[in-house]
Amino acid sequence: MKKNLLALLLAGVFVAPAIADKPEWTGKGKPSDEQKAAHQAAMQAKEDIDDSEDRIKEKEEKEEKEEKKKVLAN
Repeated sequence: MKKNLLALLLAGVFVAPAIADKPEWTGKGKPSDEQKAAHQAAMQAKEDIDDSEDRIKEKEEKEEKEEKKKVLAN
């Protein structure tokens, strides 16, 4: 009796996750070529924005250094 109860309990523990519903996002497969291209374009645009911000900062720093040089030269 105890062995049967133990076997039933163990079976219930291991079978319950297999019966559970899967989330909606699972099983949709790999992204299509179109989705890959769109994602790559978005990441490239983001990288371009970051690069342009860095360039602006570098220009501002150079201008500040030049102004300091002019003040020190006078």
